[in-house]
Amino acid sequence: MADIERPNRFEIEDERESLLKLEKEGGKPNASSEILASDVLVAPAHFQPRGDSLVMRYGASRSHITEMAKVVSGGGRLDPMTVVSFGPRYVLLDGHHRLAAYREANFSGAIPVEVLDCDKEGLDRIKWAMAESSKRNIKDKLPMSKDDKQDNAWRITVAQGLELSKRELHETCGVSERSIGNMRAVANKLSASGYDEAALLGMSWRGARWELGRLEGNADETSPDARQKRLRRLSKKLAPILTQRLAAKDLLEAMESARPGIVIELEAAIADHKEFERLSKELNI
Repeated sequence: MADIERPNRFEIEDERESLLKLEKEGGKPNASSEILASDVLVAPAHFQPRGDSLVMRYGASRSHITEMAKVVSGGGRLDPMTVVSFGPRYVLLDGHHRLAAYREANFSGAIPVEVLDCDKEGLDRIKWAMAESSKRNIKDKLPMSKDDKQDNAWRITVAQGLELSKRELHETCGVSERSIGNMRAVANKLSASGYDEAALLGMSWRGARWELGRLEGNADETSPDARQKRLRRLSKKLAPILTQRLAAKDLLEAMESARPGIVIELEAAIADHKEFERLSKELNI
């Protein structure tokens, strides 16, 4: 079963170095409208805007892949994926579900792609590719969570600086111009405090606001990004159980048996989360 690799934003610096290393190798792959799935590289920290959207809507994501894999197994082809070259290799910008479907179907032939290109190099090429990936992914059929949209917009805003207007960033990321303005203000303040671009790109939007609050002396004790790292570790431990086809009721009963009282704790946590989402929407944060 082929799934989509969930992006790890905390590995963005390592991934950037890998892309720059490919650039330094020079050359370009042979131009073609079809390439092998095995020849496509993925760089999810840069070019996969969906993070928790993939987890919260895992069933929809998995079903989407399965249905497309059936089409491939039946001799059909999917819409072209979007790729861009970094040195001698093609890197995927859009089409992660399609790539997973080809791999699930064990398809070994050439697959259709749309190859994007520009005259930018190095870091400028990475930033340009991030914006192109964002434009295509916000139109995808699988909805993005609010956090994913905001985190993606934050990274594009940091990467593009003032090269794109608020209107262009809105069209690229799908968030309001007001939110873009807030992100620019936070990025400028953090940059003035000594945070470099790599550090800002490694933050979530909530993490960036927390960092600014910490500098201004009004932040909570726990960083949301540190909490996210803990959640990622916990997710990996729970994945073997949660990805099984278990009825939610059975799962809750098993959890209650192992830790009495956890169902009540979960009910309270869900209520708190819904209230937070309601207030966030009301305050547009």
